[in-house]
Amino acid sequence: MRNKLATLITFASFLFSLTWLNAQTIREIEINPAQPVAGQPFTVKLKGDFPNACYSLSYQGATVSANNNLNLYFNVIQSAGPCVQAITPFTFTRTFQGLNYPGNYCLKFYGGLNVNTTDSQCFQVQTAPTQGTICDINIPKIFCGSNISSNNNLEPNRLTLYNCSGYQSDLYSGEKVYRLEVTEYTEVRLDMKILDNWIDLDMFLIRDVCDSQHPYYKVEKTDCIAQAWIPQDNHKERKIVAKLEAGTYLIVIDGQTNYDRGRFTLNVDCDFRDLCTKAVSVKCGEKLQNQSTIGGRNDVWNYSCGTGVFDAEGNDRVYKIKLDKASKLFVEMNILTPGQDMYLTLVKGEICDNVNRTINKVEAPFCLGRSPEFGTGSNRRTILEDLPAGTYYVVVDARMAMTQGNYHISFNCDPVPCNLSVVPNVLDFTGNGAPQTLTIKASKAWSSGPTISWVELSPRAGTGNGSTKVSVIRKDDPGSRQEILTFTCGSETQTVLLTQGGACAKPNANFTVSKSGSRIIVTAQAQDSATYTWDFGSGLVTSGAVDTVNLPNGPQRICLTVTSPCGTASTCQLVKVLGFTGAEISVIEQPTLLQPRLYPNPSRGETFLEYESNQLGQALIQVFDLSGREVSKSLSVPMVQGINQHRLQVDQFQKGVYLVRVKLPNLSWTEKLIVE
Repeated sequence: MRNKLATLITFASFLFSLTWLNAQTIREIEINPAQPVAGQPFTVKLKGDFPNACYSLSYQGATVSANNNLNLYFNVIQSAGPCVQAITPFTFTRTFQGLNYPGNYCLKFYGGLNVNTTDSQCFQVQTAPTQGTICDINIPKIFCGSNISSNNNLEPNRLTLYNCSGYQSDLYSGEKVYRLEVTEYTEVRLDMKILDNWIDLDMFLIRDVCDSQHPYYKVEKTDCIAQAWIPQDNHKERKIVAKLEAGTYLIVIDGQTNYDRGRFTLNVDCDFRDLCTKAVSVKCGEKLQNQSTIGGRNDVWNYSCGTGVFDAEGNDRVYKIKLDKASKLFVEMNILTPGQDMYLTLVKGEICDNVNRTINKVEAPFCLGRSPEFGTGSNRRTILEDLPAGTYYVVVDARMAMTQGNYHISFNCDPVPCNLSVVPNVLDFTGNGAPQTLTIKASKAWSSGPTISWVELSPRAGTGNGSTKVSVIRKDDPGSRQEILTFTCGSETQTVLLTQGGACAKPNANFTVSKSGSRIIVTAQAQDSATYTWDFGSGLVTSGAVDTVNLPNGPQRICLTVTSPCGTASTCQLVKVLGFTGAEISVIEQPTLLQPRLYPNPSRGETFLEYESNQLGQALIQVFDLSGREVSKSLSVPMVQGINQHRLQVDQFQKGVYLVRVKLPNLSWTEKLIVE
């Protein structure tokens, strides 16, 4: 009897271990890079499944056996239940400092992990190049205007494959590498001359790929900017022409064979500047004295303005002006010497949106205005235009080479009035669902926003030619509402308050947590026309004002979202569950987040956002206008325990009403900000 019992226990233990083995399963194996280099770091990433949340993985270490097995040792830990009976994914990532010797290695797992994946468990370790890479040497820096005389005789060959022309080509000789520093967008011309006979050198312009964490041995197609071309009249020259943004780049000079080592010269020319890149930034109200077109180069040869195409053969100067709001731009140029024939051309900034476009001709869609070009008796040229907010270019150009010269120029801007008015400024739909009418008056185009779900506007925009009747239709929505509708024309705004059924009370997301037997009870405050969504983590989501659930031991975050016709509110609590054998729930930690305040409000230059928290974390601050458009870059800031204060610059905003939203991991709120 005793022997039978022992046999039964042994068999049961075997079944338990088999179940354990099948339960802890690796589904994916990823090695990055897929073929690491000997002595260089690489990462092993495992993705797998546990039968439930009671299991966790503990890494113990790794060894390399004589047969090139990389052995990974783990402990699979099972905590006390009860556990949610659902498969729980896990991910393990480990970076190794590198394997010392090249060869084929295979992963082996110990500690109760079963491998069920089609991914390769073996990988190849590559031999490290004996000469290193182009990035582990002191690359000399060169700049625009550099003239270099050198050779590649003493340089080892660090790069062997160049995928620059759509295919990979092998280069075997020593190579010379230079780091080119470009300070502004320009067209770069590289001119290399080979000085020795019977050698064949090539030249490549690639991105600065040097990163201490990623050795660089090969030029991929995505890294290659240009490969040198050979002029038909001189096979000893290699040339590259490329337009580059400001930044750093690598110039690599390499030989076609092991015998191609010799002398060369390299000239770097960055003198090219077109209409967009040569422009000097100016501001409204600025006056420039003794300007000159002499030496300004003539990059724009003709202008399609109005009804004709006008040629300009003399040198030109370009000015860039940015209007933050709709303005009347007045440009005045006074020519200093009688007989000189220069004129002004106003060009849309969109002509320069594509940095790869050569601007040598201004087409009609981009030309906004042009001063009279006839006669030379007057020494004054002017442009006066009503313009929306945006960027513009003003070109001063001479009719012919002999009429270039000196001048004074000034730039003045006045806001363009829209004379916007909206009446009435309040529409109340309480007890009355009939359409109501707004009267919009404006001298220019206007638009309305934001879109409000419970009303419909027709029309939502107008040309501004006189008065426009806007019909406001209430949709079928019995809830209480109070929202602001904004009308915009240029820099002017008018608001209308829309109400229905009185002020609308926001929902309340506060809740309590208690224990009944082995289950957790969560209770929310009952509210009319509200829906409740509970999130207990690990994918467990339920609904209802009151709910009862099982939760595993340990800290558990419970979040409630309440939605009503008047909005949405969210609150989270951190609950520590200590067990269900005579123990109760520990103290409930609820984050304290006091309603923030903005001061000063209204503001002109800057305002401060202040709130209090008892948690650490990250806060995201966003600013929107009333149309829902984000008007500044989102600000991610650390949140400390206690009083948090953040400075917001608002001097770049136009006058009006804005919404400042603060988002935390589990809740958010919005405050209204007025900029004067």
